[in-house]
Amino acid sequence: MRKLSYAGSRFIASVFAVAALAACSELQVPEPTAPLTAAATKTANTGWGDPTGFVNVCKKAGPPGEYYFHIEVTGGGDAYVAPDQELMFDGMTLVCVDLYKALNRDSWGEGVVAQVTVTEVEIPDGVAVDFIDVWRNDVQIDHVTGSSSATTTLGPDDHIAFGFANTGKNEVCTDKDASNYGGPLPCEYPPPPGKTFTIGPSSMEGHLKIPAGSWFNGGYSFKFKSNQHIATQFTVTAKVEVPVNCPYGGGPGGTILIPLGTRTYNVPAGNTNWLPTGDANSILSWMGAVQSPDLCGGFLMDNARGAIFTATVSQNPPTGTLVDFRFKYRDPAAKGKVDTNCTDPLAPKRNDAATCGASWSQTVTDP
Repeated sequence: MRKLSYAGSRFIASVFAVAALAACSELQVPEPTAPLTAAATKTANTGWGDPTGFVNVCKKAGPPGEYYFHIEVTGGGDAYVAPDQELMFDGMTLVCVDLYKALNRDSWGEGVVAQVTVTEVEIPDGVAVDFIDVWRNDVQIDHVTGSSSATTTLGPDDHIAFGFANTGKNEVCTDKDASNYGGPLPCEYPPPPGKTFTIGPSSMEGHLKIPAGSWFNGGYSFKFKSNQHIATQFTVTAKVEVPVNCPYGGGPGGTILIPLGTRTYNVPAGNTNWLPTGDANSILSWMGAVQSPDLCGGFLMDNARGAIFTATVSQNPPTGTLVDFRFKYRDPAAKGKVDTNCTDPLAPKRNDAATCGASWSQTVTDP
């Protein structure tokens, strides 16, 4: 179960049980012991009180960089408010920051609610807000498009999360580490050092009919074959490619690319477990997700050949030990399930095995 990062947070309350958030169960917020920030506004000098309500904002997708948010609050009871917060997003890992904490239950009264509006501000050139998902008490209540702000109401014990996703307006690569930075998407990278191998085509998912815009997820796991190896850092750069054609019309088809990024894993000496996990339903087993491009002019895309996994791997220091690999892919909508980004811990069906618990491919040893 992946742990969410709360970069830039000043709430002591932000150390709530993020594992419970990923499991979509009720959050438990420990009693804070310090104010949100020196610049935060305390609306009444009545102490922390006992409400558990809070608001945080999360960056779910977009180019790497620093993002800024502003909260406006109307009504409600006593609260600590951080009107302006920023967070650093690496382009892949969900990151959140706290904006609001309800205080002093007596000040709220029966039926009292606050209206909260969260806005992304100082949006970088060439970047736009694609959508905002709003969650209350682990249930998605809104999906906002065409706006950089979203509004909802908050009771004294409501847990509210605003998840912002951004896209590049000009469809250019905004990753400065890419070799085609400033050029057209997708971002391109020089090949990393190491050895490269492929698995597939492998058709664990069967014959798929893929809707444009549906979430397509990819992941892998690996294990060292010998228990005699020294500790090492194992770097993996990987992708999954899904070839499609258009038997129902609309075009020639093409390939859906699911980048899985570059990740470095610390492998202890002698470890032969499947890493980062052997659980095919764990969020740790999914490294990437994309919304399927429209390669068939609005018609369903057809995949009967399966998918191809490509990885370049290296060990530092070298251990002399070979490594077993396997991969998986899943488009829940193409399997008749709820369209789901299996890398998103806030997605309501993220932990449903029938939705995100795809089968592994055959095991292949790196050459």
